Amino acid sequence: MRLRPDFGGLSLTRLLEPAMRARFSAGPVRTPEDYQQAMIPCAAVCMAGQDCPYQEEYDGNDFSCTHVLVREGARPAGTCRMR
Repeated sequence: MRLRPDFGGLSLTRLLEPAMRARFSAGPVRTPEDYQQAMIPCAAVCMAGQDCPYQEEYDGNDFSCTHVLVREGARPAGTCRMR
């Protein structure tokens, strides 16, 4: 029997509420400007917040990965990298 975590009734598969969809957008990084914006939350969270060394955060694999940028309006709010 596989135990599942209890999220207090929150459905992780339910679509975002309309207000959240209007506030946030996400998409692949396609331009150098998008890439620069994707590095802002990455540096703020990993390097400043988690004290991750520069050499670990920028490991040379960034240009061989697919990056996704989450924006709150026009501001970068989150990012992920897939290899």
